[in-house]
Amino acid sequence: MPQLEVRTPDGRSELRKLSRRNPIVIGRNPISDIHVDDESVAAIHCRVSWNGKGYEVAAVSGQDVDVNGILVQKKKLSTGDVIRVGELDVVMLNDSGETKKVPAAAVAAARKPAPVVDDDDLDEPSGLDDDHWEMLSAGDIEMPVVESAPVGKGERPPAERTPPLPPLPDEQPLDEPVLLDEVPVTTPPLKESNAAEPKPRDTKPAKAWGAVKRAKRPGEQDILTSPLVLGFGGLALVLLLAAGAIWLLIGREGADRLYASAVADREAGRYAQAIRTFEQFLLEYPTDSRAMDAKFSLGLTRIERYAGGSAPDFEKALKEFDDFVRENRDATEFDTQKEPLRNLARQIASGASAAATRTGDRKLLAPAEAGRRLFDRHAPSDRSADALKATLAKEFVTAEAAVRKREYFDVAAQKIEGAISKNDFVTAFQTRYELLTRYPDLRSDRRVRTLLAATLKAEQRLVQPSEPPQMASTDATAEAPGTPLVPIGHTQARAGEVSDGRLVYAVGRDALYGLDAVTGRPVWRSPIGLDTPFFPIEVNASVPSLLAFDDSRDELVLLRRDDGSPIWRAPVGASATGPPLIAQGQIDLATTNGQLQRFDLETGRPLAAVSFPQAVVGPPVLAGELLIAFGEQATAYTLDFRTLAVGTVSFVGHAAGSLDAPPQGLGRLVVSFENDRQDSAVVRAFTVDGETGSIRQVAAERIDGHVREPAVARGNVLFVASSRERIAAFSVSDDAGQPPLKRLAGIQIPESKDVPTFLVPGPDGMLWAAGSALRKLRLAAAGLELLPGVLAPGRHTQPPQQSGESLFVARSLPSAPAVYVSQADREAMTGSWRTVIGAGVAGLAAEGTELTIVTSAGQATPLSENDLAKGGFLDSRALPQWDEASVEPIAGMTALGSDSLVWRGGSPPLSWRARAGDLPGPPRPLSATPQCPPVRFDAGFVLPLPGRLEWLPDSAGTKVDAYLLPVAGEGAEPPRWTSLVAIDDERLVAADDRGALRVIRLRQEPVPHLGEAASVSLDAPLTFPPAAVGERIAIAEGQTVRLLDLTGLRPVAEARLESAVTGGPWSAGDAVFVETGRDRLTALEIDSLGEKWRIPLGASLAGAPLRVGDLWHAALQSGTVLTLADEGSERRRIELRTPLTRLVSIGSRVAALGLDGSVHPVPTNEEDSPPASEEAPQ
Repeated sequence: MPQLEVRTPDGRSELRKLSRRNPIVIGRNPISDIHVDDESVAAIHCRVSWNGKGYEVAAVSGQDVDVNGILVQKKKLSTGDVIRVGELDVVMLNDSGETKKVPAAAVAAARKPAPVVDDDDLDEPSGLDDDHWEMLSAGDIEMPVVESAPVGKGERPPAERTPPLPPLPDEQPLDEPVLLDEVPVTTPPLKESNAAEPKPRDTKPAKAWGAVKRAKRPGEQDILTSPLVLGFGGLALVLLLAAGAIWLLIGREGADRLYASAVADREAGRYAQAIRTFEQFLLEYPTDSRAMDAKFSLGLTRIERYAGGSAPDFEKALKEFDDFVRENRDATEFDTQKEPLRNLARQIASGASAAATRTGDRKLLAPAEAGRRLFDRHAPSDRSADALKATLAKEFVTAEAAVRKREYFDVAAQKIEGAISKNDFVTAFQTRYELLTRYPDLRSDRRVRTLLAATLKAEQRLVQPSEPPQMASTDATAEAPGTPLVPIGHTQARAGEVSDGRLVYAVGRDALYGLDAVTGRPVWRSPIGLDTPFFPIEVNASVPSLLAFDDSRDELVLLRRDDGSPIWRAPVGASATGPPLIAQGQIDLATTNGQLQRFDLETGRPLAAVSFPQAVVGPPVLAGELLIAFGEQATAYTLDFRTLAVGTVSFVGHAAGSLDAPPQGLGRLVVSFENDRQDSAVVRAFTVDGETGSIRQVAAERIDGHVREPAVARGNVLFVASSRERIAAFSVSDDAGQPPLKRLAGIQIPESKDVPTFLVPGPDGMLWAAGSALRKLRLAAAGLELLPGVLAPGRHTQPPQQSGESLFVARSLPSAPAVYVSQADREAMTGSWRTVIGAGVAGLAAEGTELTIVTSAGQATPLSENDLAKGGFLDSRALPQWDEASVEPIAGMTALGSDSLVWRGGSPPLSWRARAGDLPGPPRPLSATPQCPPVRFDAGFVLPLPGRLEWLPDSAGTKVDAYLLPVAGEGAEPPRWTSLVAIDDERLVAADDRGALRVIRLRQEPVPHLGEAASVSLDAPLTFPPAAVGERIAIAEGQTVRLLDLTGLRPVAEARLESAVTGGPWSAGDAVFVETGRDRLTALEIDSLGEKWRIPLGASLAGAPLRVGDLWHAALQSGTVLTLADEGSERRRIELRTPLTRLVSIGSRVAALGLDGSVHPVPTNEEDSPPASEEAPQ
């Protein structure tokens, strides 16, 4: 069977067998039999098909076909013809895959001119079927030479077939079989040829007719042999044969024309017309040799109609595919249809995947998957189709992703629209942020932009003026009564320094301190809450002042710099989101409840307020006459500075909570710092449109780490600190022709830590960084240089302050939450003083009028009742052998007693004994670190060490054997002690984390030892320590309080409370006290646990109530002290404005201990404080 050889420019070739039934289509369309990937080639360029007499190439797209270098619309192919399509050469071969070789004479004869002969005038020789003609060899074909008879006018010479004349080398003989169909037909020349005539087969001369036959005599002639009859009969026979031939020719021409029309319609994509034409062909010519081909073509066309075209229907295409296979799979020629079926399956799979990718319709995934399965089913058994399978699989994965993307988008759009309708812009922007984070390419999508515009428009409508807060208070009588006594640690390098009146400021836990800049001595203390949103700001009002925020009361407060007294307090109603903007005698403060509030700087009087649909990040940025306030998420608001009227809402796109550091205004630019990724941040520069007020990003630079502390600028250089002590420098310019934001240098401190980093710029590119220590750097041409000198190691907690050539820094150490404030010469990097503030109470010893406090900074302060009356600051002394660099924290006993023990872990652990009114002595080593506070027991302490209770005597001579916990098994971990409660000098109660309660007794026989007297297993471990109640103990479990006797730890009384116990029990006087629900105090009878009274507190208790005379005093953690009558009625309520930890009695006075170690006197009679309203117990 003839073949086509496809040759590529790189020398590769491929053979395609020719079939009389199925044409070969060549073009750029991927479904073409020979695919040419060239933009200059039409989708269906040409086809090679059998025309009934031979194979021909015909143009389909309207462009001519290049055959042997000549452009034609249609040409009959001969062996060796070359069809040029794009860069491919398609060569006609014989059935052996080679070009035929013909004699030189035949080639020469073929080059002679021949008259044009219509194909319709050529008939196939009769008597041989197609198979016989195909098997004839060129040597078997003998074409007789016929002399030309005279041709009359208007007649045409008869057409005769001539041997094929392919353009082959003349010297090679034609020695291989040749298909007769491939022999071109030509007309012999009308004139006698000069070429040699072929020798006839029989060279004998023929006899003359008259020599054979004798003439008949009259009467002997037969009528049937009459020349006239024979003539007419012959003429009739000739006419009959001619009529039959004409009828056959007309019928065959109609079949050819109908079949060719159907094929042409199919190839041109006119599928409906092709289907009708194929159906007509099968109806009119059911016995035609091409009937089966037409049936196959009809089924394939039905599939193609739905698989391609302008509006494909892949479900119908699959149905037609299944119908075609079901109807034709039993046909003998069905195997020949596997390749077109495979191509159609690929077209369905690829087309459905492409449509799903384009539209996001999930319904298209099913036909895409079905098409893949059909392709696999009809693919060849070898691995030749693996590449196509991989392509289809990749297209399907892409389609699935597109469908998921569309579905995610639809859900997000619906959620955004719903959020807009509810004015829930946080949800709207968060949903948009999540959508664009997942699919960044949707940022330019029209629907996304429409949703954004609708969101901004709706949000702008909600920015409305609101009622300003209440008037400021200037009543100093609202301050706490008395002056607290504050232990501080102070060291000074040079004695005799004289103060020059300058102060520096530091925040220690919940209070703001003013310290002398020369000596470091504290001058004043003012409570401002535990979590103030910004470091106090020095302002120039009528007097030098500090603007601070009292987080405990949500108040903006203006303090005098010299003594810390309040000038005014302005209630805000919510916490601030950052520092305020102070400009033109006004304070603009952004709050967490979504407001921007304006106050008068001199008086604190509220001037105006604007409400936003979300919280705004403080401070707002002043850009000319405009205020730019960044929302918590996604947007920025532009307001008129004078009226606070909103002009524009701009989309910035930052995520919620990503702006930890406040934006900066630099000239006409606004710079923000967005922590948009897990390990990096982006510095963005915006320009503000002076007419519309909208802001637009003009530059962005990414840096490593997160920006949490404010950036600082000097000139046009902006220094930005990020996490892990990284520092970057940028040039910022609003000049035309200059880059708005350009990175200059960056550096990371060696052995960096994850600590806040505060920057202080200086002249000549100098920069000081306070992070894990104070360091000096310089910005030079080569970048940021780290200069020698390290000072004040630790975790720096607040921005350094400058005064002259000095820097004042504040830090904490790993061992303590106290604040260490120190002075540093910024050039020499040396310090002259250090003050420790904000150290809480770690241990306490009280007896009579004496009290000793051991702070969390490892410093001890003995004080007396007289010191408490004076108030002020009291120097502390460091514990002997205290290692400030140790990371082990200090812990101690806080139960009231004349002796106390404090300790810290380490190798080895150390303990210090503190006595009331005295400084602790040298430390004593311990065998292990206590697991909970020890108890005072006889002439020593009982230490709860891992797996045992160990005796620590006051003197070295006393020895008592330890109590060892029973071990469940070899290698098992013993329980952990949770609390010890002393009953007397010989008995204590110990609780562990497995719910066991034990009575431990000091026994003297046979040797002094600690032994177990009784034990019980509870349902769950105790959350709070037991309370000793005479010969009983009180325990709290959930909502139940029980009394247990000490002999066998059996319950003797029980009380069921209205809610769970959240504090206590405490035993005092004739009552047992418990806190329930974190805001109620209940007093129970000491014997029966019957309820005596119950009152609301409004906050949690700070330790046990304290009885003085016939009154009870109860401290609340919020800073309030209540005085209660014996029946539970409230006599007075005192606000100390500082968080409290407990109450203590010093002589005849009551003191409340603050979280920062401060000791606050509490009035004990009604004349000392204003009366409170009576409230009956409940």
